[in-house]
Amino acid sequence: MNTKNNREHKYRAWDNKGERMLGVRRLNFVVSSEGLGKSEFWVINEPSVILEVSLDNVELMRYTGLKDKNGKEIWEGDVLKWTPWRISSGHKATKISEVIWSVGAWRLSGNEAWAMAIYTNIEVIGNIYENPELVKVV
Repeated sequence: MNTKNNREHKYRAWDNKGERMLGVRRLNFVVSSEGLGKSEFWVINEPSVILEVSLDNVELMRYTGLKDKNGKEIWEGDVLKWTPWRISSGHKATKISEVIWSVGAWRLSGNEAWAMAIYTNIEVIGNIYENPELVKVV
């Protein structure tokens, strides 16, 4: 989905029951007799199948609008390997952080002082759902 400011609004979802990542094709909100929020569904798109999945069964993640050094999209919940921009000598202090939304900007966990958009040389190495072992490093 695109808006007037050309910022891409894309989502993906981690299926807690099926333990798999799903692409979100369309968002549907259904109002039941109990009110909004009691019967909401996301329509999730797999390569050739459309599923309706309850919000209770997924973790929804937003696309940051940024790409890593290899051109891979960076999503909320991704785990990145990066080098602080202050390191200008031959010393490489590689860090690993989770992508989070904090104080109105995409940031790297443990380094919330700077918005993620200022960093270069970042690489997606996984995400917190498919690669939980990386979270231990973060």
